[in-house]
Formats: sequence, structure tokens, C-alpha cells
Amino acid sequence: MITLYGSTTSPYVRRFRLLLNKAPYQFEKINLADLNDREKLKTLSPLLKIPLITDEGTKIWDSRQIFRYLQEKGMHQNTNWDQENLLTAIDGISDSLIQLYLVERSGTTMDRKNTYGKANLDRIDLSSEFLDQAVSQNKFNQWNYLSISLYCLIDWANFRERYDFKKYQNLWSWYLENAHNDGIKETDPRNS
Repeated sequence: MITLYGSTTSPYVRRFRLLLNKAPYQFEKINLADLNDREKLKTLSPLLKIPLITDEGTKIWDSRQIFRYLQEKGMHQNTNWDQENLLTAIDGISDSLIQLYLVERSGTTMDRKNTYGKANLDRIDLSSEFLDQAVSQNKFNQWNYLSISLYCLIDWANFRERYDFKKYQNLWSWYLENAHNDGIKETDPRNS
């Protein structure tokens, strides 16, 4: 049986909790701030990253590889190149928002005045515009891993107050329309 390791606040972990919502799997909560949990994570992966899964002795350490693994197991349909690009845009925004969040939690202000902040904020803005257009073209009209990933991104940004997606009319309307899908309430990071 698949065991998914991760926190209840990570947008990447939440993706798989939603994707596996009706499948048999175990969820093992990992708190990265807890020393015992970090020690356990070290035994599973040298990357000290979540999410990760184990399944019948196989360990998969990264979200894209986990998704590929689940595709190969027949738990999700294959994606085409257009969908892969959409997923890369979602991941790019997610990674940038998380990196900025972690840097700011460490006491450094991130804005467009420094190179790192500017590069990440530009990526977030441009990719959000791209995704807003994709929503208007009905590229997220099925509730699948792609849509789940987009939903988790927007919801995490709202939860952590990292980015205002309300300025993107198509994205924001789409987000509100999908707020009651299966598993959304049960995996809400605000309930952690």
C-alpha cells in the first residue's frame, strides 16, 4: 500500500492527498520542525523534502516523480505536453512562493529591489497571467491532478497570505467554483 509522508500545510502534499482521496493509502504526518520527524525523514530520503511516498519497498522523493509513478500505476491518466507546461507553470509559482515565504520567515525582506526577490516575483506574475488565460480557454475544466495542483497553489497562497490571486478574474472564479470538491474541506491547511 502507498504511504504518503508530508505535512498538512504543504500544497504539494495536499495535491496527493486530494488525488488519492478515494484510493487506499496511508498518510503519515511529518512536521519538519520536529526533530524526531526530521530524523525519520532522514531514513526515507537524503533530500529532507516532502512529499514523498513509499510503496512496496519503492521510495519516491519528488512531486513530479510521485505523479509519474502514480500514472504508471494507472492512478491518473497521462498528460500531454501542453498539460506538462501548465503543471510546470504551477510548480514554478509554488516553488517561488514557498522560497520567498521561507526566506522571509528567516528575517530577510523579499521584494523587487533585490535580484532574488525580483526574479521570483516576476515569475509568479507572468506565470499567473499565463494560467489565468489557460483557465479562460477551459484547460482546467476537469478535476484531475492538473486542476488539483492549481487549486492547492491558490489556496496555499491565500492561507499563507503570500499572493493575491483575486486580480486574475478567471483564476479566482475558477478557484471559488472548485472550493467544494471532494476532499477540499478535509485537507484544508487551516484545519491543521
